[in-house]
Order: sequence, then structure tokens, then C-alpha cells
Amino acid sequence: RDSSLAHLLAISGMNMAFITAFVFALLRFGLALIPMLALRVNAKKCAAVVAFAVAAFYLLLSGANVATERAFIMVAVMLGAVLMDRRAVTLRSVGIAGTAILIWQPEALLSPGFQMSFAAVIGIVALYESRLGKWLTAAREDEAWWQFLARAAASLLASGLVAEFALSGIGLYHFGRSGLYGILA
Repeated sequence: RDSSLAHLLAISGMNMAFITAFVFALLRFGLALIPMLALRVNAKKCAAVVAFAVAAFYLLLSGANVATERAFIMVAVMLGAVLMDRRAVTLRSVGIAGTAILIWQPEALLSPGFQMSFAAVIGIVALYESRLGKWLTAAREDEAWWQFLARAAASLLASGLVAEFALSGIGLYHFGRSGLYGILA
């Protein structure tokens, strides 16, 4: 709890993102390994449809708390963007998720789960839409392995700093404490 990592054990949006991304990547690259299918089927779109079904199943299995609902809506928007050949992760998807949840459950606005889930995600998505985020994720052909690892570590650190900064005030307000060791953990 002191390290702010207790949320990793909870059924949350991050877990949905992991399982959906895993299924999407496994199917997309798995279908690409079969030449007869790879030439006839759009593997990316097939993977998006199956990943959506897995995300919906996970939502039902998890009990559908606010963070999981937010993640599901964002995953649905992202996979819909993949199906329509559009940009997948934007602040627009966060806005759509927030609007949908508040229409369905307006009282969720005052809950710590809603506030913390959206604060962290808005901060991280905004970071990666910024110039710094584009530098952190830019692929370079002439990059050495150690430069790639350094950029990946910088990306993790930046994400952690942004999330901790976004969550600290909300944690102090609702729980009277903030994750003091979150960045180090």
C-alpha cells in the first residue's frame, strides 16, 4: 500500500488493456504466420473483433467496476478505430468513456474509482500526445539496443511520474494519504 502498487492486484482497466492487447497481438501475428490466411484475410481487423469479444467477456467476469467500464469503453473505441483504419488512442476516447459512464451512472463522478481512473488515464494519454511522448515512442532504424532500452525506461518513468502527479491530490482528498513511494516502486 505504501508503494502505491496495491491497485495492480485489483481487477482494473490495466488488466483489461493487458488481456486485450495480448489477444489482439497473438491473433494478428498468428494469422500472419499462415500464408494462405495472411493473403486473404485482414488479420488486424479479425484480431480486433476477437479482442473486443474477449474484452466484453472480461468486463462481465470482473463485475464491471467504474475503472473496468472506462477501460472497456476505451478498448471498444480503440478497436472500432482499428476496424475503420483510424488513429486508436486519443483523448477523445477518454472523453467518450467519461460521457458514457456519466450518462449511465452520474453518481460515479464523486467516487474515488472514477476520479482516479480518469485522472491517471488523461495524464498518460496527454503525455503521449505531446511532443515528449512522440519522442518517447518514435521508432528509429539506426538506434542501438541500449538507446532503445534507455528510451523505454524513460517512457516508463515519465508514465509513472504523470500518473502519480495526477493521482496524488485525489488520494489525499479521499484517503488522507498519497503514494509516497509510487515512483520508486
